[in-house]
Amino acid sequence: DWTEIITQNAVARGRSEQNNISKALASVNEMSKTGTADQQALAKELMDWLGSRSLVVTEALDTARGDNPDYFGIASLYGNNVIGEAMEAEPKLRTAVLPDYLKEAKDAEPIVVPNVSVLRSLIEYGIIKVGDVVTYTRDDGQTVTGPYKGK
Repeated sequence: DWTEIITQNAVARGRSEQNNISKALASVNEMSKTGTADQQALAKELMDWLGSRSLVVTEALDTARGDNPDYFGIASLYGNNVIGEAMEAEPKLRTAVLPDYLKEAKDAEPIVVPNVSVLRSLIEYGIIKVGDVVTYTRDDGQTVTGPYKGK
C-alpha cells in the first residue's frame, strides 16, 4: 500500500534527519569554540536553526508513534519530497486518491533557511537533501524558493 510506504519513508527520513542534526550540533558546537569570528557567527545561526528544527522533527516523530499514530506532522515535514519520490517510482500515484493528510503534505511548507551560508552547511550535514523544497535569502537580499537539485 503506497500510503504506508510514503508514511514509512517520511518517518525514516525524520529519524535520519534527527541523527544528522545531532552530528551537526556536535560539529557546530566545536566550531563555535575554535572557529574564526565568521565561523562563530555562522555556528550561532546554525545552532539556533538546528535546535528549532530538532524540536519540530522530534514532535512529528513522537505523534507518529503509539496505538493511535498521527502522521500529519511527519508527512507535512517531508511530504513534498517523499510523495514526489513515490510518484516517480510509481507514475500511477499521480492520479491516485491519497488520504487527506498526504494531499495536504504534498503541498507542505518549504524548509525555511535564513541565508546561503546556513543552507550550504545544512546540505553538507545531510539535513537538506535533493528534492527538498527550500526558501532562503540570497546574498543580494532576494528570497528564493525551490527544490534543492544537488550541488
